[in-house]
Amino acid sequence: MIKRPISNILLSNIQKDDLSLSFSLLFKKEEMENGKILAYNENASPNGSFWPKNADFNDIFAFKHLFSLNAGRSAFLAILECLELEKDSEIAVQAFTCTALINPIIKAGFKPLYIDIDPNLNIDPNDLEKKITNKTKAVVVQHTFGHEAQVEKIQEICKKNNIILVEDCAHCIGIKHKDKYLGQFGDIAFFSFGRDKIITAGFGGMIGTNSDIISQRLKNYISKLDYPKKLWTLKQLLHPILINNFVLPFYNIGFIGKALGKIFLLLNLTSKSVYKKEKEGKWVDYFPKKMPGALKILACNQLKKIKEFQGHREEICEFYFRNIPPGLSSVFKKEGSEIKYAFMRFPILVDDVSKKKNLLSCLENKGIYLYDGWADSAILPPDSNPEKFFYKEGLCPKAESIAQRIINLPTHININIQEAKYLITAIQQCK
Repeated sequence: MIKRPISNILLSNIQKDDLSLSFSLLFKKEEMENGKILAYNENASPNGSFWPKNADFNDIFAFKHLFSLNAGRSAFLAILECLELEKDSEIAVQAFTCTALINPIIKAGFKPLYIDIDPNLNIDPNDLEKKITNKTKAVVVQHTFGHEAQVEKIQEICKKNNIILVEDCAHCIGIKHKDKYLGQFGDIAFFSFGRDKIITAGFGGMIGTNSDIISQRLKNYISKLDYPKKLWTLKQLLHPILINNFVLPFYNIGFIGKALGKIFLLLNLTSKSVYKKEKEGKWVDYFPKKMPGALKILACNQLKKIKEFQGHREEICEFYFRNIPPGLSSVFKKEGSEIKYAFMRFPILVDDVSKKKNLLSCLENKGIYLYDGWADSAILPPDSNPEKFFYKEGLCPKAESIAQRIINLPTHININIQEAKYLITAIQQCK
């Protein structure tokens, strides 16, 4: 049994400098209550945008207009509200996606149109062409786990049918496709800095667009939003501190760590990444809000480390490609020895679905917690109510089948090669 748990979601990207920064921000009133970050970033813009000190940001987010909000779902809702579509419009999205993507569609008064997935867990252009109607006004491309979608084919479909292409880059910040960063293929893109994403600030999101028209609408929309209440921001800062110092050290010791995690939630000192109401298709009033300065500062600190994060993910992904145990298969295929991949998760498939639950349970006994909510259902997390999101069983059979067989391996900065070896060995033993 290892001392600290192996997981996809337990402080996956948080390092010591992030924890120290979170602690220092607890005592910064202005950064907690508004968008101020100038004291922390010499290149920050006083108009509400934020820029890290490294040049990578200018390439990854090479948009004419940028806007920050307190979550990816806030960013997506803002986009939908500013596209000025008719209220009975359809927004095409893939199955095998999170409620955080579907709720903004419902909140904005639109209908989700579910498209099945291709072998890389992304929206299938062929199924998209079959299902779009004259009411389909936008298509969302997800780039699941950082694997690029067939974005050129989807561009052609959108252009031919006069449909807006929105890129959901929650899983793919800093990842390129054909020497171009994902997010720069569509009409508009949004990003997430959620706690299990490539760049994390606990919560946070951003919009990038080159459209002057949409930009002006977004400016007007966001200017009317408030900042989150101080208590909400405080919880996002406390979350990594409490989890790292009190939950993780005891997570593999009986129920101590898990009990502490539940106690912190009950005491309202931490928060979940997806709220209970959201799993029922209901909107929560934490969103949409402007992004508080404290979370901007955390995001900037992580963005300075993005090359380190990606290099590490490439190393871990390469190890998994070479060491997948018999009886399991990689979802993503390695196309050449020189190509490097930096997936946010490394998904594998079990051959025997009936044994999946026992495999995950056996791994938990060894301190490995791979159940991350991205499995078992076409609408995620799996304890969500699909009917509340207008999804009916059988709409997307490929997504439903993959969801039953998938297990995701961690690639983040806090799993090293030795732990990855331990993980693979444990899978072999548990099979």
